[in-house]
Amino acid sequence: MRTFPIIGAVRLITLTLPRNRYEVISEWLSAISYQLSAVSYQRSAFNLLSKNMKCVPTSFLLSDDRSL
Repeated sequence: MRTFPIIGAVRLITLTLPRNRYEVISEWLSAISYQLSAVSYQRSAFNLLSKNMKCVPTSFLLSDDRSL
């Protein structure tokens, strides 16, 4: 999962800062939680879209026409 490198980078950044460490940690954690919630919204939207795309003909899905 992609969150592990982000958490490692947050730890590295917060360890190098001499002051206001807890404020920076809280800001980074809120940013990470916002990104994770955005990913979950994208996944739910994709699932909803894939359920609705079952009625679309496969020739439309397989077409390589970029002008659509």
